[in-house]
Amino acid sequence: MPMFFDSQNLTPEQKSRWDFAIRQYERIQIDNAQRQLKAMSHEEKVMRIGVDEVDLDDKCLDDLVFESLLDMQTLLGGGVGDPKSALFSRLLDGKKPLRVPPPRSFSYPWYRIVEESGVFHVMVEPSLVSFRNPVLSVNDISINQCNWSILSANATAKALMDLQLKVNGGVIPISLIRELEAIYAERPEFVVTFSGIGEYRLHLGRKDGKCLKRYLPRLGGELRSVFDTISFKYNTHIDKVLSVGEHPLIAYDNARVNLPDHDLSLLISHQRENLQEDIALFEQDASLFDSVEYSCDDWFLVKVPEDG
Repeated sequence: MPMFFDSQNLTPEQKSRWDFAIRQYERIQIDNAQRQLKAMSHEEKVMRIGVDEVDLDDKCLDDLVFESLLDMQTLLGGGVGDPKSALFSRLLDGKKPLRVPPPRSFSYPWYRIVEESGVFHVMVEPSLVSFRNPVLSVNDISINQCNWSILSANATAKALMDLQLKVNGGVIPISLIRELEAIYAERPEFVVTFSGIGEYRLHLGRKDGKCLKRYLPRLGGELRSVFDTISFKYNTHIDKVLSVGEHPLIAYDNARVNLPDHDLSLLISHQRENLQEDIALFEQDASLFDSVEYSCDDWFLVKVPEDG
């Protein structure tokens, strides 16, 4: 987990703000927990703390849930004065807190999506109703491992969700790849939101990348979901060959020379499992081991201007 400031090496400005930042941080965390508690149904509260609803009156239940929410905030974002807290770091730097907590991006607070107007490359996945109810949600979508609410979807995006429902929220078999390609060709697009931060367009755009040519075709086997653009590289174009691939034996020998000793065991394990397969593939088509620059379609998120 990253450290957002060095508590042993604070600037004079950070030192002068320390006490105020602590008071402000504690107030914000209490306000956030109260807001979450107010939005929860009785069933969600009971599920949160895992007790029989007949065991507690409403006030005791609310008190337990409130403490649970505060504990979770500390676990996810670091406690007051903790260098792992992005919020506390912002307060130390004199930045104003947001009106509501930002969405998370791979577990970390995502302030840039709120404060900057750029287009952001994102990882999209289906969203489940809950961990206790592992059914595909049609009202939410996971963006960088955080659930966003779907406000609207064009006909193609609805077809994309229908295809995911068709396989009951499971993986996408190869037999449905053609149908998936046809949907992507029609440019699916969603309008999504996260509590209190406005509307965003979730759409396809072009992503640049580098890899061995062998990894450009969609991988054999099944896709995790209709949004699995890691395996399903749609509309791929090779823009440039960066280097001609080496024979796997030569690449292995070069790696042994250049790798630190503590990584050699991993390399040897890889050799035992994959080297013969790599050699056979190289002899079949050596160009698959070329390093290339490529572009393909992937998901991007951009804020919708408030004036439309």
